Amino acid sequence: ANCACVMGNLGLKVASLSVAGTDHYGEKIINDFKRFNVNTDFIDIVPGVEANMAVILLDESAEKSLIYVPGEEPPVSKTRYKEVISLCKAVYTMPGNVDEFEKFASVARECEAQVAIDIEPHIADTPEKLSRILKLADIVFFNLDGFVTCVGEQPDKASLTALCQRYQLD
Repeated sequence: ANCACVMGNLGLKVASLSVAGTDHYGEKIINDFKRFNVNTDFIDIVPGVEANMAVILLDESAEKSLIYVPGEEPPVSKTRYKEVISLCKAVYTMPGNVDEFEKFASVARECEAQVAIDIEPHIADTPEKLSRILKLADIVFFNLDGFVTCVGEQPDKASLTALCQRYQLD
């Protein structure tokens, strides 16, 4: 949501393919998307769904810390994947559920859309999971903790170059 709002605010054409509830938080999410020029036509509204909540803190160096409270994550309608992704040059997601991400990324590949992902420390908690995710990505964002935790080394030029070459990342 944060990335979509920033891109929409910058004037890029952005849509959210997601699920929201009918409660106050669901309404707030939809209204904030609209306020930041994010197309909400592809958000499934499902009564009773509780939104994920995140508080993002930035330190003086702009390194972020995230406090995450998971809500329900009902699946997005698979029939809409191709409809929406076929309109995109790029898709952006945080691949929390690797099986779902693989399906999503496969559709993106079919539609020739680039796959951009954000990896936090909890996303790829095993080398196998990281490999499955990176094989389907084109653009990858890590924060420092995410890189060190998931890759197992500091993000210097050699480790970043090796990772990009191994997985053919942009």
